[in-house]
Amino acid sequence: MVHNIAIIAWRGLMETWHQKKLLVFLVAYPLIFMLLFGSAFGGDNAYITIDTVIVEPAGGITDPMVEAFSAQFNDIDAVRAKRVTDTGAAMNEQAARLIDEYDAVLVIFLPESMTPRHDDPVDIPVFYDTLADPNEQSVALGVTNSVVSGFSQSIFIQQLDNAVTDGVLTTNQVDFIKTIASPISTNVKPADAKEETDLQYIDFIVPGIVSLAILWTGVTGTAEGIVEDRVKGIRRRLLSTPVSRGSLLAGDMISQMVIILFQVTILLLMAVTLYDLHIAGSLWLVYGIIIVGTLVMIGIGLLIATVAKTADESSQLAMLVNFPMMILSGIFFTVSQGWMNTISKIFPLTYINQALRDVMVRGMSLSEVATPLAVACAFTVAFFFVGMMMLNRGEAA
Repeated sequence: MVHNIAIIAWRGLMETWHQKKLLVFLVAYPLIFMLLFGSAFGGDNAYITIDTVIVEPAGGITDPMVEAFSAQFNDIDAVRAKRVTDTGAAMNEQAARLIDEYDAVLVIFLPESMTPRHDDPVDIPVFYDTLADPNEQSVALGVTNSVVSGFSQSIFIQQLDNAVTDGVLTTNQVDFIKTIASPISTNVKPADAKEETDLQYIDFIVPGIVSLAILWTGVTGTAEGIVEDRVKGIRRRLLSTPVSRGSLLAGDMISQMVIILFQVTILLLMAVTLYDLHIAGSLWLVYGIIIVGTLVMIGIGLLIATVAKTADESSQLAMLVNFPMMILSGIFFTVSQGWMNTISKIFPLTYINQALRDVMVRGMSLSEVATPLAVACAFTVAFFFVGMMMLNRGEAA
Protein backbone atom coordinates (compact mmCIF):
# COMPACT_ATOMS: atom_id res chain seq x y z
CA MET A 1 0.00 0.00 0.00
CA VAL A 2 2.81 2.41 0.90
CA HIS A 3 4.47 1.59 -2.42
CA ASN A 4 1.25 2.37 -4.31
CA ILE A 5 0.83 5.66 -2.46
CA ALA A 6 4.41 6.65 -3.28
CA ILE A 7 3.89 5.83 -6.97
CA ILE A 8 0.67 7.89 -7.15
CA ALA A 9 2.36 10.82 -5.36
CA TRP A 10 5.36 10.63 -7.70
CA ARG A 11 3.01 10.54 -10.69
CA GLY A 12 1.32 13.73 -9.51
CA LEU A 13 4.63 15.52 -9.00
CA MET A 14 5.98 14.38 -12.39
CA GLU A 15 2.81 15.60 -14.12
CA THR A 16 3.38 18.99 -12.54
CA TRP A 17 7.07 18.93 -13.50
CA HIS A 18 6.30 18.26 -17.17
CA GLN A 19 3.71 21.06 -17.34
CA LYS A 20 6.24 23.89 -17.64
CA LYS A 21 3.69 26.71 -17.69
CA LEU A 22 2.03 25.35 -14.56
CA LEU A 23 5.44 24.93 -12.91
CA VAL A 24 6.34 28.54 -13.70
CA PHE A 25 3.03 29.67 -12.19
CA LEU A 26 3.55 27.60 -9.03
CA VAL A 27 6.94 29.26 -8.52
CA ALA A 28 5.91 32.75 -9.66
CA TYR A 29 2.71 32.78 -7.58
CA PRO A 30 4.41 32.93 -4.15
CA LEU A 31 7.17 35.20 -5.49
CA ILE A 32 4.75 37.79 -6.88
CA PHE A 33 2.42 37.43 -3.91
CA MET A 34 5.17 38.11 -1.40
CA LEU A 35 6.64 40.97 -3.42
CA LEU A 36 3.25 42.68 -3.67
CA PHE A 37 2.25 42.24 -0.03
CA GLY A 38 5.77 42.78 1.28
CA SER A 39 6.15 46.02 -0.66
CA ALA A 40 2.69 47.17 0.42
CA PHE A 41 3.01 46.31 4.12
CA GLY A 42 6.76 46.22 4.71
CA GLY A 43 9.75 48.53 4.27
CA ASP A 44 8.92 52.16 3.55
CA ASN A 45 5.19 51.43 3.30
CA ALA A 46 4.88 49.73 6.69
CA TYR A 47 3.53 52.87 8.36
CA ILE A 48 1.16 55.64 7.36
CA THR A 49 2.91 58.92 6.54
CA ILE A 50 0.83 62.08 6.76
CA ASP A 51 1.60 64.92 4.34
CA THR A 52 1.11 68.10 6.34
CA VAL A 53 1.44 71.76 5.34
CA ILE A 54 2.44 74.17 8.12
CA VAL A 55 1.54 77.77 7.29
CA GLU A 56 3.85 80.28 8.99
CA PRO A 57 2.83 83.90 9.74
CA ALA A 58 3.42 86.40 6.92
CA GLY A 59 6.00 88.25 9.00
CA GLY A 60 7.87 85.06 9.88
CA ILE A 61 8.13 83.31 13.24
CA THR A 62 9.18 85.74 15.97
CA ASP A 63 7.87 83.92 19.05
CA PRO A 64 10.27 81.19 20.30
CA MET A 65 7.28 79.21 21.56
CA VAL A 66 5.75 79.15 18.08
CA GLU A 67 9.09 77.93 16.73
CA ALA A 68 9.23 75.23 19.40
CA PHE A 69 5.68 74.13 18.61
CA SER A 70 6.41 73.99 14.88
CA ALA A 71 9.55 71.93 15.53
CA GLN A 72 7.46 69.26 17.28
CA PHE A 73 6.28 68.02 13.88
CA ASN A 74 9.85 67.52 12.66
CA ASP A 75 10.39 64.76 15.23
CA ILE A 76 7.31 62.70 14.28
CA ASP A 77 8.04 59.90 11.80
CA ALA A 78 4.40 59.73 10.74
CA VAL A 79 4.41 63.37 9.59
CA ARG A 80 6.03 64.72 6.42
CA ALA A 81 5.83 68.49 6.90
CA LYS A 82 6.06 71.19 4.26
CA ARG A 83 6.34 74.82 5.36
CA VAL A 84 4.82 77.76 3.47
CA THR A 85 4.09 81.41 4.27
CA ASP A 86 0.63 82.81 4.91
CA THR A 87 -0.57 84.74 1.84
CA GLY A 88 -3.20 86.69 3.75
CA ALA A 89 -6.11 85.11 1.87
CA ALA A 90 -8.98 83.46 3.72
CA MET A 91 -7.72 80.44 5.63
CA ASN A 92 -10.23 78.01 4.18
CA GLU A 93 -9.28 79.11 0.64
CA GLN A 94 -5.58 78.73 1.39
CA ALA A 95 -6.19 75.32 2.98
CA ALA A 96 -8.15 74.04 -0.04
CA ARG A 97 -5.42 75.23 -2.41
CA LEU A 98 -2.57 73.76 -0.32
CA ILE A 99 -4.33 70.41 0.09
CA ASP A 100 -4.70 70.22 -3.68
CA GLU A 101 -1.20 71.51 -4.46
CA TYR A 102 0.75 69.34 -2.00
CA ASP A 103 -1.68 66.40 -1.81
CA ALA A 104 -1.79 67.11 1.93
CA VAL A 105 -4.08 65.66 4.55
CA LEU A 106 -3.64 68.49 7.07
CA VAL A 107 -3.01 72.22 6.89
CA ILE A 108 -1.98 73.88 10.16
CA PHE A 109 -1.89 77.68 10.55
CA LEU A 110 0.65 78.84 13.13
CA PRO A 111 -0.36 81.82 15.31
CA GLU A 112 1.92 84.84 15.67
CA SER A 113 2.20 84.21 19.41
CA MET A 114 1.70 81.19 21.66
CA THR A 115 1.34 83.27 24.82
CA PRO A 116 -2.25 82.92 26.09
CA ARG A 117 -4.12 85.89 27.50
CA HIS A 118 -6.28 85.66 30.62
CA ASP A 119 -9.61 84.95 28.92
CA ASP A 120 -8.40 84.34 25.37
CA PRO A 121 -6.61 81.01 24.80
CA VAL A 122 -4.45 80.59 21.72
CA ASP A 123 -6.37 79.26 18.72
CA ILE A 124 -4.58 77.09 16.14
CA PRO A 125 -6.67 76.64 12.97
CA VAL A 126 -6.34 73.12 11.52
CA PHE A 127 -7.95 72.10 8.23
CA TYR A 128 -8.11 68.53 6.93
CA ASP A 129 -8.92 66.95 3.59
CA THR A 130 -12.43 65.52 3.80
CA LEU A 131 -11.71 63.25 0.82
CA ALA A 132 -8.55 61.71 2.28
CA ASP A 133 -8.32 58.09 3.37
CA PRO A 134 -10.22 57.73 6.70
CA ASN A 135 -7.21 55.99 8.27
CA GLU A 136 -4.96 58.90 7.29
CA GLN A 137 -7.51 61.39 8.61
CA SER A 138 -7.69 59.58 11.93
CA VAL A 139 -3.91 59.38 12.31
CA ALA A 140 -3.42 63.00 11.22
CA LEU A 141 -5.96 64.46 13.64
CA GLY A 142 -4.79 62.16 16.43
CA VAL A 143 -1.16 63.20 16.00
CA THR A 144 -2.08 66.90 15.85
CA ASN A 145 -4.29 66.74 18.94
CA SER A 146 -1.54 64.87 20.77
CA VAL A 147 1.07 67.51 19.86
CA VAL A 148 -1.23 70.39 20.82
CA SER A 149 -2.24 68.73 24.09
CA GLY A 150 1.36 67.95 25.03
CA PHE A 151 2.61 71.42 24.15
CA SER A 152 -0.30 73.05 25.97
CA GLN A 153 0.56 71.01 29.05
CA SER A 154 4.20 72.11 28.80
CA ILE A 155 3.14 75.78 28.71
CA PHE A 156 0.89 75.21 31.72
CA ILE A 157 3.71 73.62 33.72
CA GLN A 158 6.13 76.38 32.71
CA GLN A 159 3.71 79.07 33.87
CA LEU A 160 3.25 77.33 37.22
CA ASP A 161 7.01 77.11 37.67
CA ASN A 162 7.29 80.82 36.86
CA ALA A 163 4.62 81.52 39.48
CA VAL A 164 6.78 79.75 42.09
CA THR A 165 9.85 81.70 40.98
CA ASP A 166 7.95 85.00 41.22
CA GLY A 167 6.65 84.07 44.66
CA VAL A 168 3.02 84.09 43.56
CA LEU A 169 2.49 80.43 44.50
CA THR A 170 4.21 78.02 46.84
CA THR A 171 5.62 74.67 45.74
CA ASN A 172 2.86 72.79 47.57
CA GLN A 173 0.20 74.88 45.87
CA VAL A 174 1.75 74.22 42.45
CA ASP A 175 1.90 70.47 43.12
CA PHE A 176 -1.76 70.53 44.15
CA ILE A 177 -2.74 72.42 40.96
CA LYS A 178 -0.78 69.95 38.81
CA THR A 179 -2.62 67.05 40.44
CA ILE A 180 -6.00 68.69 39.83
CA ALA A 181 -5.09 69.46 36.21
CA SER A 182 -3.97 65.87 35.51
CA PRO A 183 -5.70 63.62 38.05
CA ILE A 184 -5.21 60.49 35.93
CA SER A 185 -2.18 59.34 33.97
CA THR A 186 -1.35 56.19 32.04
CA ASN A 187 1.62 53.96 32.66
CA VAL A 188 2.06 52.07 29.39
CA LYS A 189 4.25 48.95 29.50
CA PRO A 190 4.65 45.90 27.25
CA ALA A 191 2.88 42.81 28.54
CA ASP A 192 4.84 39.72 29.50
CA ALA A 193 5.93 38.61 26.03
CA LYS A 194 7.60 35.35 25.07
CA GLU A 195 10.51 37.25 23.61
CA GLU A 196 11.17 40.96 23.53
CA THR A 197 11.31 42.02 19.90
CA ASP A 198 10.47 45.00 17.75
CA LEU A 199 7.61 43.68 15.64
CA GLN A 200 6.85 45.09 12.21
CA TYR A 201 3.54 45.08 10.40
CA ILE A 202 4.93 42.50 7.97
CA ASP A 203 5.24 40.09 10.93
CA PHE A 204 1.47 40.28 11.41
CA ILE A 205 0.54 40.00 7.72
CA VAL A 206 2.75 37.04 6.70
CA PRO A 207 0.72 34.40 8.62
CA GLY A 208 -2.32 35.55 6.65
CA ILE A 209 -0.41 35.34 3.36
CA VAL A 210 0.68 31.78 4.22
CA SER A 211 -2.94 30.89 5.06
CA LEU A 212 -4.06 32.33 1.73
CA ALA A 213 -1.51 30.25 -0.19
CA ILE A 214 -2.71 27.11 1.59
CA LEU A 215 -6.32 28.01 0.81
CA TRP A 216 -6.03 28.61 -2.91
CA THR A 217 -3.59 25.86 -3.83
CA GLY A 218 -5.11 23.29 -1.48
CA VAL A 219 -8.76 23.73 -2.40
CA THR A 220 -8.51 24.62 -6.09
CA GLY A 221 -5.58 22.33 -6.91
CA THR A 222 -7.17 19.29 -5.29
CA ALA A 223 -10.64 19.83 -6.75
CA GLU A 224 -9.40 20.47 -10.29
CA GLY A 225 -6.91 17.58 -10.17
CA ILE A 226 -9.43 14.95 -9.08
CA VAL A 227 -12.13 16.14 -11.50
CA GLU A 228 -9.70 16.33 -14.42
CA ASP A 229 -8.44 12.79 -13.75
CA ARG A 230 -12.03 11.58 -13.58
CA VAL A 231 -13.07 13.33 -16.81
CA LYS A 232 -10.05 11.94 -18.68
CA GLY A 233 -10.72 8.45 -17.35
CA ILE A 234 -7.39 8.29 -15.51
CA ARG A 235 -8.98 7.48 -12.16
CA ARG A 236 -11.06 4.67 -13.62
CA ARG A 237 -7.98 3.13 -15.25
CA LEU A 238 -5.95 3.42 -12.05
CA LEU A 239 -8.76 1.88 -10.00
CA SER A 240 -8.83 -1.08 -12.39
CA THR A 241 -5.32 -1.91 -11.13
CA PRO A 242 -4.56 -3.22 -7.60
CA VAL A 243 -4.49 0.42 -6.38
CA SER A 244 -7.22 1.16 -3.82
CA ARG A 245 -9.23 4.39 -3.65
CA GLY A 246 -7.53 5.19 -0.34
CA SER A 247 -4.05 4.80 -1.86
CA LEU A 248 -5.04 6.92 -4.85
CA LEU A 249 -6.38 9.70 -2.64
CA ALA A 250 -3.38 9.53 -0.29
CA GLY A 251 -0.96 9.78 -3.21
CA ASP A 252 -2.78 12.78 -4.67
CA MET A 253 -2.86 14.36 -1.22
CA ILE A 254 0.90 13.93 -0.68
CA SER A 255 1.79 15.40 -4.08
CA GLN A 256 -0.47 18.39 -3.39
CA MET A 257 1.08 18.84 0.05
CA VAL A 258 4.61 18.85 -1.39
CA ILE A 259 3.61 21.61 -3.81
CA ILE A 260 2.05 23.72 -1.03
CA LEU A 261 5.06 23.26 1.27
CA PHE A 262 7.31 24.31 -1.63
CA GLN A 263 5.27 27.48 -2.20
CA VAL A 264 5.09 28.35 1.50
CA THR A 265 8.85 27.87 1.86
CA ILE A 266 9.42 30.36 -0.98
CA LEU A 267 7.07 32.82 0.76
CA LEU A 268 8.84 32.54 4.10
CA LEU A 269 12.35 32.73 2.60
CA MET A 270 11.42 35.90 0.71
CA ALA A 271 9.79 37.43 3.78
CA VAL A 272 12.87 36.73 5.91
CA THR A 273 15.41 37.78 3.27
CA LEU A 274 13.75 40.86 1.79
CA TYR A 275 11.51 42.14 4.57
CA ASP A 276 13.25 40.95 7.74
CA LEU A 277 10.39 38.74 8.92
CA HIS A 278 10.75 37.62 12.54
CA ILE A 279 9.22 34.28 13.54
CA ALA A 280 8.81 34.29 17.32
CA GLY A 281 7.85 30.64 17.77
CA SER A 282 9.08 27.25 16.60
CA LEU A 283 9.57 26.89 12.85
CA TRP A 284 8.79 23.17 13.16
CA LEU A 285 5.46 24.02 14.78
CA VAL A 286 4.73 26.53 12.00
CA TYR A 287 5.23 23.81 9.40
CA GLY A 288 3.13 21.41 11.47
CA ILE A 289 0.25 23.90 11.40
CA ILE A 290 0.76 24.37 7.66
CA ILE A 291 0.48 20.60 7.13
CA VAL A 292 -2.75 20.48 9.16
CA GLY A 293 -4.09 23.45 7.20
CA THR A 294 -3.16 21.77 3.93
CA LEU A 295 -5.06 18.62 4.92
CA VAL A 296 -8.15 20.69 5.74
CA MET A 297 -8.05 22.49 2.39
CA ILE A 298 -7.48 19.22 0.52
CA GLY A 299 -10.56 17.88 2.32
CA ILE A 300 -12.60 20.84 1.07
CA GLY A 301 -11.23 20.26 -2.43
CA LEU A 302 -12.28 16.62 -2.18
CA LEU A 303 -15.85 17.65 -1.32
CA ILE A 304 -15.96 20.03 -4.28
CA ALA A 305 -14.64 17.29 -6.57
CA THR A 306 -17.55 15.03 -5.63
CA VAL A 307 -20.05 17.67 -6.81
CA ALA A 308 -18.31 19.19 -9.85
CA LYS A 309 -18.62 17.46 -13.22
CA THR A 310 -15.89 19.37 -15.07
CA ALA A 311 -12.61 21.10 -14.17
CA ASP A 312 -14.11 24.52 -14.98
CA GLU A 313 -17.05 23.80 -12.71
CA SER A 314 -14.71 22.75 -9.89
CA SER A 315 -12.73 25.98 -10.32
CA GLN A 316 -15.88 28.11 -10.02
CA LEU A 317 -17.11 26.17 -6.99
CA ALA A 318 -13.68 26.55 -5.38
CA MET A 319 -13.84 30.33 -5.82
CA LEU A 320 -17.34 30.34 -4.35
CA VAL A 321 -15.92 28.67 -1.22
CA ASN A 322 -12.56 30.45 -1.12
CA PHE A 323 -13.68 34.07 -1.31
CA PRO A 324 -15.98 34.08 1.76
CA MET A 325 -13.38 32.10 3.68
CA MET A 326 -10.62 34.51 2.65
CA ILE A 327 -12.62 37.58 3.75
CA LEU A 328 -14.13 36.22 6.97
CA SER A 329 -11.24 34.17 8.38
CA GLY A 330 -9.27 37.13 9.71
CA ILE A 331 -6.45 36.86 7.17
CA PHE A 332 -6.20 40.60 6.50
CA PHE A 333 -8.43 42.15 9.17
CA THR A 334 -10.00 41.00 12.40
CA VAL A 335 -13.69 40.09 12.35
CA SER A 336 -14.32 40.71 16.04
CA GLN A 337 -18.06 41.14 16.47
CA GLY A 338 -21.53 40.78 14.97
CA TRP A 339 -22.90 38.15 12.64
CA MET A 340 -19.69 38.09 10.59
CA ASN A 341 -17.76 36.94 13.65
CA THR A 342 -20.26 34.11 14.16
CA ILE A 343 -19.98 33.02 10.53
CA SER A 344 -16.17 33.15 10.65
CA LYS A 345 -16.18 30.34 13.22
CA ILE A 346 -17.57 27.86 10.68
CA PHE A 347 -14.53 28.31 8.44
CA PRO A 348 -11.52 26.07 9.22
CA LEU A 349 -9.14 28.69 7.85
CA THR A 350 -10.05 30.89 10.83
CA TYR A 351 -8.42 28.40 13.20
CA ILE A 352 -5.40 27.76 10.96
CA ASN A 353 -4.76 31.49 10.64
CA GLN A 354 -5.18 31.97 14.40
CA ALA A 355 -2.71 29.18 15.19
CA LEU A 356 -0.15 30.47 12.67
CA ARG A 357 -0.37 34.03 14.01
CA ASP A 358 -0.14 32.86 17.63
CA VAL A 359 3.05 30.90 16.91
CA MET A 360 4.74 33.25 14.41
CA VAL A 361 3.90 36.53 16.15
CA ARG A 362 3.33 35.65 19.82
CA GLY A 363 5.73 32.71 20.07
CA MET A 364 3.14 30.34 21.54
CA SER A 365 3.89 26.66 22.09
CA LEU A 366 1.99 23.59 20.88
CA SER A 367 -0.04 23.35 24.09
CA GLU A 368 -1.14 26.98 23.72
CA VAL A 369 -2.44 26.52 20.16
CA ALA A 370 -3.90 23.06 20.83
CA THR A 371 -7.51 24.29 20.72
CA PRO A 372 -7.50 25.86 17.21
CA LEU A 373 -5.43 22.93 15.94
CA ALA A 374 -7.89 20.43 17.41
CA VAL A 375 -10.80 22.23 15.73
CA ALA A 376 -8.91 22.21 12.42
CA CYS A 377 -8.20 18.48 12.79
CA ALA A 378 -11.90 17.85 13.49
CA PHE A 379 -12.78 19.68 10.27
CA THR A 380 -10.22 17.55 8.41
CA VAL A 381 -11.68 14.27 9.66
CA ALA A 382 -15.23 15.39 8.84
CA PHE A 383 -14.34 16.59 5.34
CA PHE A 384 -12.42 13.44 4.45
CA PHE A 385 -15.10 11.13 5.86
CA VAL A 386 -17.93 12.80 3.94
CA GLY A 387 -15.78 13.36 0.86
CA MET A 388 -14.66 9.73 0.65
CA MET A 389 -18.24 8.49 1.07
CA MET A 390 -19.51 10.76 -1.70
CA LEU A 391 -16.56 10.02 -3.97
CA ASN A 392 -16.94 6.25 -3.57
CA ARG A 393 -20.67 6.47 -4.21
CA GLY A 394 -20.18 8.64 -7.28
CA GLU A 395 -17.47 6.46 -8.83
CA ALA A 396 -19.33 3.24 -8.05
CA ALA A 397 -22.44 4.50 -9.87
